[in-house]
Amino acid sequence: MKILQVIPYFVPAYSYGGPIKVCLDISQELTKRGHDITVTTTDTLDSKNRIATLKEEINGIKVIRFKNVSNWLAKNYNGYLPIGFYSWAKNNIKNFDAIHCHDFFTLQNIVVSHFCKKYKVPFIVQPHGTLSPVRQKARFKTIKKIFLKLFLDVLQNSKNIIALTENEKTEIISIDNKLENKIAIIPNGIKLEEFKNIGKIDLHEKYNLPKENKIIGYIGRIQYIKGIDIALEILAKLKNEISLTYLIIGPDEGEKTKLEDKIEKLKLKKNVLFTGILEGKEKLETIKSCDLFLFTSRNEGLPMTVLEIAALGVPQIISRECHVPEIEKYGGGFEFNLTEENKITEKILSLLNDPVLHQKFSRNANNVVRNYFDLKITLKKVENIYKL
Repeated sequence: MKILQVIPYFVPAYSYGGPIKVCLDISQELTKRGHDITVTTTDTLDSKNRIATLKEEINGIKVIRFKNVSNWLAKNYNGYLPIGFYSWAKNNIKNFDAIHCHDFFTLQNIVVSHFCKKYKVPFIVQPHGTLSPVRQKARFKTIKKIFLKLFLDVLQNSKNIIALTENEKTEIISIDNKLENKIAIIPNGIKLEEFKNIGKIDLHEKYNLPKENKIIGYIGRIQYIKGIDIALEILAKLKNEISLTYLIIGPDEGEKTKLEDKIEKLKLKKNVLFTGILEGKEKLETIKSCDLFLFTSRNEGLPMTVLEIAALGVPQIISRECHVPEIEKYGGGFEFNLTEENKITEKILSLLNDPVLHQKFSRNANNVVRNYFDLKITLKKVENIYKL
Protein backbone atom coordinates (compact mmCIF):
# COMPACT_ATOMS: atom_id res chain seq x y z
CA MET A 1 0.00 0.00 0.00
CA LYS A 2 1.01 3.59 -0.56
CA ILE A 3 0.46 5.35 2.77
CA LEU A 4 0.81 9.01 3.74
CA GLN A 5 1.54 10.04 7.34
CA VAL A 6 0.65 13.69 8.07
CA ILE A 7 2.12 15.25 11.20
CA PRO A 8 3.00 18.90 11.99
CA TYR A 9 6.42 18.03 13.51
CA PHE A 10 8.78 15.14 12.86
CA VAL A 11 12.26 13.88 13.68
CA PRO A 12 14.51 15.35 14.88
CA ALA A 13 12.00 17.75 16.55
CA TYR A 14 11.66 15.50 19.61
CA SER A 15 10.77 18.39 21.93
CA TYR A 16 7.21 18.17 20.56
CA GLY A 17 6.64 14.94 22.47
CA GLY A 18 5.36 11.40 21.98
CA PRO A 19 3.44 11.64 18.66
CA ILE A 20 6.76 11.99 16.79
CA LYS A 21 8.01 8.67 18.13
CA VAL A 22 4.66 7.01 17.43
CA CYS A 23 4.64 8.21 13.82
CA LEU A 24 8.29 7.27 13.29
CA ASP A 25 7.91 3.76 14.72
CA ILE A 26 4.72 3.07 12.74
CA SER A 27 6.32 4.33 9.53
CA GLN A 28 9.53 2.33 9.96
CA GLU A 29 7.72 -0.91 10.70
CA LEU A 30 5.27 -0.45 7.82
CA THR A 31 8.24 0.13 5.51
CA LYS A 32 9.76 -3.16 6.67
CA ARG A 33 6.48 -4.85 5.80
CA GLY A 34 6.72 -3.63 2.22
CA HIS A 35 4.50 -0.56 2.33
CA ASP A 36 5.49 2.67 0.55
CA ILE A 37 5.52 5.38 3.26
CA THR A 38 5.67 9.15 2.87
CA VAL A 39 5.62 11.61 5.79
CA THR A 40 4.59 15.23 5.19
CA THR A 41 5.44 17.65 7.98
CA THR A 42 6.84 21.14 8.63
CA ASP A 43 10.38 22.41 9.11
CA THR A 44 9.96 23.25 12.81
CA LEU A 45 12.68 22.01 15.16
CA ASP A 46 11.85 24.08 18.24
CA SER A 47 10.66 27.62 19.01
CA LYS A 48 13.84 29.19 17.62
CA ASN A 49 15.20 26.77 15.03
CA ARG A 50 14.14 25.12 11.81
CA ILE A 51 15.25 21.95 10.03
CA ALA A 52 17.20 22.92 6.92
CA THR A 53 16.67 19.69 4.98
CA LEU A 54 13.24 19.80 3.33
CA LYS A 55 13.40 16.44 1.55
CA GLU A 56 15.17 13.32 2.72
CA GLU A 57 14.79 9.60 3.24
CA ILE A 58 14.95 8.14 6.75
CA ASN A 59 15.23 4.35 6.90
CA GLY A 60 13.20 3.98 3.72
CA ILE A 61 10.62 6.64 4.70
CA LYS A 62 10.25 9.56 2.30
CA VAL A 63 10.07 12.78 4.36
CA ILE A 64 8.79 16.04 2.86
CA ARG A 65 9.00 19.16 5.02
CA PHE A 66 7.17 22.42 4.25
CA LYS A 67 8.42 25.74 5.61
CA ASN A 68 6.24 27.31 8.29
CA VAL A 69 5.21 30.93 7.87
CA SER A 70 6.29 31.47 11.49
CA ASN A 71 8.28 28.94 13.48
CA TRP A 72 7.53 30.81 16.72
CA LEU A 73 3.80 30.72 15.97
CA ALA A 74 4.00 27.00 15.24
CA LYS A 75 5.74 26.12 18.51
CA ASN A 76 3.92 28.48 20.86
CA TYR A 77 0.40 28.60 19.43
CA ASN A 78 0.05 25.42 17.36
CA GLY A 79 0.00 27.75 14.36
CA TYR A 80 1.43 25.43 11.72
CA LEU A 81 1.11 27.26 8.38
CA PRO A 82 3.16 25.19 5.93
CA ILE A 83 3.88 27.07 2.71
CA GLY A 84 3.04 24.98 -0.35
CA PHE A 85 1.26 22.14 1.44
CA TYR A 86 -2.14 23.00 -0.06
CA SER A 87 -0.81 22.79 -3.62
CA TRP A 88 1.13 19.62 -2.87
CA ALA A 89 -1.95 17.96 -1.34
CA LYS A 90 -4.13 19.01 -4.28
CA ASN A 91 -1.75 17.31 -6.72
CA ASN A 92 -0.70 14.26 -4.68
CA ILE A 93 -3.32 13.08 -2.19
CA LYS A 94 -5.21 11.12 -4.85
CA ASN A 95 -2.11 8.95 -5.34
CA PHE A 96 -2.28 7.39 -1.85
CA ASP A 97 -4.25 4.35 -0.70
CA ALA A 98 -4.60 5.60 2.89
CA ILE A 99 -3.70 8.69 4.89
CA HIS A 100 -2.97 8.83 8.62
CA CYS A 101 -3.25 12.27 10.28
CA HIS A 102 -1.53 12.78 13.66
CA ASP A 103 -2.51 15.54 16.13
CA PHE A 104 -5.75 17.40 15.48
CA PHE A 105 -5.88 21.21 15.50
CA THR A 106 -3.69 21.74 12.42
CA LEU A 107 -4.23 23.34 9.03
CA GLN A 108 -2.83 20.16 7.42
CA ASN A 109 -5.79 18.16 8.71
CA ILE A 110 -8.30 20.58 7.19
CA VAL A 111 -6.48 20.41 3.85
CA VAL A 112 -6.30 16.60 3.96
CA SER A 113 -9.98 16.34 4.88
CA HIS A 114 -10.96 18.60 1.97
CA PHE A 115 -9.01 16.77 -0.72
CA CYS A 116 -9.71 13.28 0.64
CA LYS A 117 -13.42 14.03 0.41
CA LYS A 118 -12.96 15.39 -3.12
CA TYR A 119 -10.89 12.44 -4.37
CA LYS A 120 -12.57 9.77 -2.20
CA VAL A 121 -9.33 8.78 -0.47
CA PRO A 122 -9.78 7.27 3.04
CA PHE A 123 -8.04 9.06 5.89
CA ILE A 124 -7.60 8.25 9.58
CA VAL A 125 -7.32 10.80 12.39
CA GLN A 126 -5.28 10.12 15.55
CA PRO A 127 -5.70 13.08 17.97
CA HIS A 128 -3.14 11.78 20.53
CA GLY A 129 -5.25 13.04 23.45
CA THR A 130 -5.69 16.61 22.14
CA LEU A 131 -9.51 16.40 22.30
CA SER A 132 -9.76 15.81 26.05
CA PRO A 133 -11.82 18.37 28.03
CA VAL A 134 -8.84 19.08 30.31
CA ARG A 135 -6.60 19.95 27.38
CA GLN A 136 -9.32 22.09 25.82
CA LYS A 137 -9.36 24.23 28.98
CA ALA A 138 -5.63 24.23 29.71
CA ARG A 139 -4.41 26.71 27.08
CA PHE A 140 -6.25 28.98 24.61
CA LYS A 141 -9.60 27.48 25.68
CA THR A 142 -11.71 30.10 23.88
CA ILE A 143 -9.80 29.63 20.64
CA LYS A 144 -9.96 25.84 20.96
CA LYS A 145 -13.71 25.98 21.51
CA ILE A 146 -14.12 27.91 18.27
CA PHE A 147 -11.64 25.67 16.47
CA LEU A 148 -13.45 22.52 17.57
CA LYS A 149 -16.53 23.63 15.65
CA LEU A 150 -14.40 24.38 12.59
CA PHE A 151 -12.54 21.08 12.84
CA LEU A 152 -15.62 18.92 13.42
CA ASP A 153 -15.79 18.26 9.67
CA VAL A 154 -12.37 16.60 9.87
CA LEU A 155 -13.71 14.02 12.33
CA GLN A 156 -16.93 13.55 10.39
CA ASN A 157 -15.16 13.12 7.03
CA SER A 158 -12.60 10.65 8.39
CA LYS A 159 -12.86 6.95 7.73
CA ASN A 160 -11.66 6.07 11.23
CA ILE A 161 -10.50 7.77 14.41
CA ILE A 162 -7.81 6.12 16.52
CA ALA A 163 -8.31 6.52 20.28
CA LEU A 164 -5.51 5.39 22.56
CA THR A 165 -7.76 4.35 25.44
CA GLU A 166 -11.39 3.73 26.32
CA ASN A 167 -11.35 7.08 28.10
CA GLU A 168 -10.25 8.92 24.95
CA LYS A 169 -13.01 7.18 23.00
CA THR A 170 -15.58 8.46 25.51
CA GLU A 171 -14.16 11.99 25.20
CA ILE A 172 -14.45 11.92 21.41
CA ILE A 173 -18.02 10.59 21.53
CA SER A 174 -18.94 13.49 23.85
CA ILE A 175 -18.10 15.86 20.98
CA ASP A 176 -20.47 14.07 18.60
CA ASN A 177 -22.06 10.72 19.45
CA LYS A 178 -22.35 9.93 15.73
CA LEU A 179 -18.59 9.39 15.71
CA GLU A 180 -18.77 6.26 17.90
CA ASN A 181 -18.78 3.77 15.02
CA LYS A 182 -15.66 5.35 13.52
CA ILE A 183 -13.52 4.95 16.64
CA ALA A 184 -10.97 2.16 17.04
CA ILE A 185 -9.06 1.81 20.32
CA ILE A 186 -5.40 1.12 19.56
CA PRO A 187 -2.80 1.92 22.24
CA ASN A 188 0.66 3.23 21.46
CA GLY A 189 3.22 0.50 20.92
CA ILE A 190 6.85 0.09 21.94
CA LYS A 191 9.73 -1.37 19.91
CA LEU A 192 11.13 -3.64 22.59
CA GLU A 193 14.44 -4.21 20.80
CA GLU A 194 15.37 -0.55 21.41
CA PHE A 195 15.46 -1.18 25.16
CA LYS A 196 17.73 -4.21 25.17
CA ASN A 197 21.29 -3.90 26.47
CA ILE A 198 20.68 -0.53 28.13
CA GLY A 199 22.82 -0.27 31.25
CA LYS A 200 22.75 1.99 34.28
CA ILE A 201 25.03 4.97 34.84
CA ASP A 202 26.03 6.73 38.05
CA LEU A 203 23.66 9.69 38.17
CA HIS A 204 25.06 10.78 41.53
CA GLU A 205 28.46 11.29 39.95
CA LYS A 206 27.11 12.73 36.68
CA TYR A 207 25.03 15.41 38.42
CA ASN A 208 27.12 15.74 41.60
CA LEU A 209 24.37 14.46 43.88
CA PRO A 210 24.73 13.20 47.46
CA LYS A 211 25.34 9.43 47.34
CA GLU A 212 22.52 8.71 49.80
CA ASN A 213 19.87 10.42 47.68
CA LYS A 214 17.16 8.36 46.06
CA ILE A 215 16.48 9.64 42.54
CA ILE A 216 12.87 10.19 41.52
CA GLY A 217 12.47 11.00 37.84
CA TYR A 218 10.11 12.89 35.59
CA ILE A 219 10.48 13.01 31.81
CA GLY A 220 8.33 15.01 29.45
CA ARG A 221 7.47 18.55 28.51
CA ILE A 222 7.55 21.12 31.29
CA GLN A 223 4.02 22.49 31.10
CA TYR A 224 1.01 22.99 33.38
CA ILE A 225 -0.94 19.94 32.24
CA LYS A 226 1.90 17.62 33.29
CA GLY A 227 1.28 18.48 36.96
CA ILE A 228 4.91 18.91 38.00
CA ASP A 229 3.71 21.48 40.56
CA ILE A 230 1.65 18.71 42.20
CA ALA A 231 4.71 16.46 42.38
CA LEU A 232 6.65 19.25 44.11
CA GLU A 233 3.99 19.48 46.84
CA ILE A 234 4.27 15.72 47.40
CA LEU A 235 8.08 15.76 47.48
CA ALA A 236 8.09 18.65 49.95
CA LYS A 237 6.35 16.30 52.41
CA LEU A 238 8.84 13.52 51.70
CA LYS A 239 12.10 15.40 51.95
CA ASN A 240 12.23 15.15 55.75
CA GLU A 241 11.67 11.38 55.67
CA ILE A 242 14.09 10.39 52.92
CA SER A 243 17.04 11.93 51.10
CA LEU A 244 15.94 12.53 47.52
CA THR A 245 16.57 14.27 44.23
CA TYR A 246 13.78 15.01 41.77
CA LEU A 247 15.23 14.82 38.26
CA ILE A 248 13.14 16.78 35.74
CA ILE A 249 14.04 15.79 32.18
CA GLY A 250 12.57 17.63 29.22
CA PRO A 251 12.03 20.95 27.42
CA ASP A 252 10.49 24.01 29.05
CA GLU A 253 7.17 25.11 27.55
CA GLY A 254 6.67 28.20 29.67
CA GLU A 255 6.23 26.61 33.10
CA LYS A 256 9.80 26.40 34.40
CA THR A 257 9.93 29.90 35.93
CA LYS A 258 6.73 29.25 37.90
CA LEU A 259 8.10 25.91 39.07
CA GLU A 260 11.36 27.51 40.17
CA ASP A 261 9.38 29.98 42.29
CA LYS A 262 7.46 27.09 43.83
CA ILE A 263 10.69 25.16 44.47
CA GLU A 264 12.04 28.19 46.33
CA LYS A 265 8.84 28.52 48.35
CA LEU A 266 8.81 24.82 49.30
CA LYS A 267 12.55 24.90 50.17
CA LEU A 268 13.30 22.21 47.59
CA LYS A 269 16.15 23.97 45.82
CA LYS A 270 18.67 21.31 46.88
CA ASN A 271 16.30 18.52 45.88
CA VAL A 272 15.33 19.43 42.31
CA LEU A 273 17.45 19.33 39.17
CA PHE A 274 16.42 20.34 35.65
CA THR A 275 18.51 18.42 33.10
CA GLY A 276 17.04 19.85 29.91
CA ILE A 277 16.38 17.55 26.94
CA LEU A 278 18.11 14.17 26.89
CA GLU A 279 18.02 12.00 23.78
CA GLY A 280 19.03 8.58 22.49
CA LYS A 281 21.16 6.30 24.63
CA GLU A 282 21.81 9.02 27.22
CA LYS A 283 18.06 9.39 27.81
CA LEU A 284 17.49 5.65 28.16
CA GLU A 285 20.47 5.16 30.49
CA THR A 286 19.29 8.04 32.67
CA ILE A 287 15.76 6.59 32.88
CA LYS A 288 17.10 3.15 33.80
CA SER A 289 19.32 4.66 36.51
CA CYS A 290 16.50 6.39 38.41
CA ASP A 291 14.99 4.64 41.43
CA LEU A 292 11.43 5.34 40.32
CA PHE A 293 9.35 7.75 38.26
CA LEU A 294 6.53 9.93 39.52
CA PHE A 295 3.90 11.25 37.11
CA THR A 296 1.24 13.60 38.49
CA SER A 297 -0.20 14.56 35.12
CA ARG A 298 -3.58 16.27 34.99
CA ASN A 299 -4.37 14.60 31.67
CA GLU A 300 -2.75 12.32 29.08
CA GLY A 301 -3.79 10.33 26.05
CA LEU A 302 -1.44 7.40 26.58
CA PRO A 303 2.07 8.71 27.34
CA MET A 304 4.93 7.04 25.48
CA THR A 305 7.24 7.93 28.37
CA VAL A 306 5.31 5.66 30.75
CA LEU A 307 5.70 2.78 28.30
CA GLU A 308 9.41 3.47 27.74
CA ILE A 309 10.08 3.55 31.47
CA ALA A 310 8.21 0.27 31.93
CA ALA A 311 10.19 -1.28 29.06
CA LEU A 312 13.37 -0.38 30.94
CA GLY A 313 12.06 -2.09 34.08
CA VAL A 314 11.77 1.00 36.26
CA PRO A 315 8.82 1.15 38.72
CA GLN A 316 6.41 4.09 38.41
CA ILE A 317 3.81 5.88 40.46
CA ILE A 318 1.33 7.49 38.09
CA SER A 319 -1.90 9.47 38.26
CA ARG A 320 -5.05 7.82 36.94
CA GLU A 321 -5.13 10.66 34.42
CA CYS A 322 -2.19 8.98 32.64
CA HIS A 323 -4.71 6.31 31.55
CA VAL A 324 -2.34 3.36 31.82
CA PRO A 325 -4.14 1.22 34.45
CA GLU A 326 -2.13 -1.81 33.30
CA ILE A 327 0.88 -0.48 35.23
CA GLU A 328 -0.82 -1.13 38.58
CA LYS A 329 -3.07 -3.97 37.43
CA TYR A 330 -0.08 -6.13 36.50
CA GLY A 331 2.25 -5.00 39.27
CA GLY A 332 4.61 -2.60 37.51
CA GLY A 333 3.87 0.32 39.81
CA PHE A 334 1.12 2.20 41.62
CA GLU A 335 -1.76 4.29 40.30
CA PHE A 336 -3.41 7.05 42.33
CA ASN A 337 -5.97 9.85 42.34
CA LEU A 338 -4.47 13.31 42.38
CA THR A 339 -6.41 14.13 45.57
CA GLU A 340 -4.68 11.30 47.48
CA GLU A 341 -1.42 13.05 48.38
CA ASN A 342 -0.94 11.15 51.64
CA LYS A 343 -1.39 7.79 49.93
CA ILE A 344 1.07 8.83 47.22
CA THR A 345 3.79 9.58 49.77
CA GLU A 346 3.18 6.20 51.43
CA LYS A 347 3.53 4.41 48.09
CA ILE A 348 6.74 6.26 47.24
CA LEU A 349 8.27 5.35 50.58
CA SER A 350 7.20 1.71 50.32
CA LEU A 351 8.89 1.36 46.93
CA LEU A 352 12.08 3.17 47.91
CA ASN A 353 12.48 1.39 51.25
CA ASP A 354 11.65 -2.17 50.16
CA PRO A 355 14.25 -3.57 47.71
CA VAL A 356 12.31 -6.83 47.28
CA LEU A 357 9.14 -4.97 46.25
CA HIS A 358 11.18 -2.66 44.03
CA GLN A 359 12.75 -5.62 42.22
CA LYS A 360 9.37 -7.30 41.78
CA PHE A 361 7.84 -4.14 40.31
CA SER A 362 10.84 -3.71 38.04
CA ARG A 363 10.38 -7.19 36.57
CA ASN A 364 6.62 -6.78 36.22
CA ALA A 365 6.93 -3.39 34.52
CA ASN A 366 8.85 -4.91 31.63
CA ASN A 367 6.29 -7.70 31.28
CA VAL A 368 3.42 -5.19 31.09
CA VAL A 369 4.92 -3.66 27.95
CA ARG A 370 5.87 -7.01 26.46
CA ASN A 371 2.35 -8.43 26.87
CA TYR A 372 0.16 -5.39 26.13
CA PHE A 373 2.11 -2.65 24.32
CA ASP A 374 4.48 -4.46 21.96
CA LEU A 375 4.51 -2.51 18.67
CA LYS A 376 4.11 -5.74 16.71
CA ILE A 377 0.70 -6.24 18.33
CA THR A 378 -0.56 -2.66 18.00
CA LEU A 379 0.79 -2.13 14.48
CA LYS A 380 -1.18 -5.08 13.15
CA LYS A 381 -4.37 -3.30 14.27
CA VAL A 382 -3.32 -0.08 12.55
CA GLU A 383 -2.45 -1.95 9.37
CA ASN A 384 -5.85 -3.64 9.36
CA ILE A 385 -7.58 -0.23 9.50
CA TYR A 386 -5.58 0.92 6.46
CA LYS A 387 -6.66 -2.17 4.52
CA LEU A 388 -10.38 -2.03 5.34
